[in-house]
Amino acid sequence: MTSLHLTSGSPCPPLQDGKVRIYAMRFCPYAQRALLTSAAKNVETDIVWINLKDKPEWLVEKSPGGKVPSVEIGDGRIVYESLIIADYFDDAYPEPNLHSKDPVSKAVDRILVEGWGKAGSPFYQLAFVGSVDAEKVPELIKEFEGVVSTYSKELEKRGTKFFSGDERPGMLDYMIWPWFERRPVIPMFFPDAANWDEIRQNSAAIDQWYNRMKEDPAVAKYFVTPEIHHRYCITVKEGNIDFDMLTKV
Repeated sequence: MTSLHLTSGSPCPPLQDGKVRIYAMRFCPYAQRALLTSAAKNVETDIVWINLKDKPEWLVEKSPGGKVPSVEIGDGRIVYESLIIADYFDDAYPEPNLHSKDPVSKAVDRILVEGWGKAGSPFYQLAFVGSVDAEKVPELIKEFEGVVSTYSKELEKRGTKFFSGDERPGMLDYMIWPWFERRPVIPMFFPDAANWDEIRQNSAAIDQWYNRMKEDPAVAKYFVTPEIHHRYCITVKEGNIDFDMLTKV
């Protein structure tokens, strides 16, 4: 695993025998999906961090469009897009199963994974845009937390510790987790823009889930504290992104 994010002019590290290469960015929630599922499946990985503002020239050979995450198998084949990578790991490494074996339950969870996309735009504007209109902030918070509340109610309806059941997290849990790990940065940026106590009351089930997820070994392996996420988001808002922040902590 490289410790720093590689930039233009950096050579591509050689593949390591017996390991699956993951091209990622340490603070990218989509890349975190690949990291979480590989860890949950106990896959031997070699992670190469990529500076997305000054990308190595060879990245387009490893990921069309120059995006992360991307996975390179030992025989040189490439798999990219976070949800497809997650499915690849679940299919290629049978245990433990992350998708439900029940076709209907699996389909419902896939719908919920796709539905989570509604939270992406308001979260991005709140966490990463430096010049977001102050008058729009309460509505953006309402939009984002409205999606969160929907998932909290779904978990409450299921009556289980995780979306996948009581035993351990499953695919849906891991696919939405990266945004919940970053969720605390919003009240850190906008402490007076919403009634946060009321919001927490409306998402009690998901807040309990959050605390359980932090104890999961795969989540704990790549967990970044809200304080560090907040510091990273500040560098994004200010236009001076610090990809290598964790090497200085």
